Amino acid sequence: MFASMIEIQIKSGKMIDAIKRFEDRKGEIEQLGCKQAMLIDKGNDQAIVLVIYDTEEAQQAATPLATKILRSLALLYAKMPERVAVNLPINWTYYSNYS
Repeated sequence: MFASMIEIQIKSGKMIDAIKRFEDRKGEIEQLGCKQAMLIDKGNDQAIVLVIYDTEEAQQAATPLATKILRSLALLYAKMPERVAVNLPINWTYYSNYS
């Protein structure tokens, strides 16, 4: 599996707005052809976006739309983040039944 990892420095006090805008783009993010997308709030106005794809080709093919989505959120960033392709050698999923 492959992923795009984007480390983001959000403008001070804008994390709630960033989360909302990420949620508002769910339809666009689904069009990336990804298996999973996560926004991780690291605290201190820092976040990581991790978008997981089946193949490196799928990750690369999503570049134009991913760039458009990133640019549409530019007003929230302290500086424009970089989308980095990464290999995801382990991605375990666990399902629990807590009945």
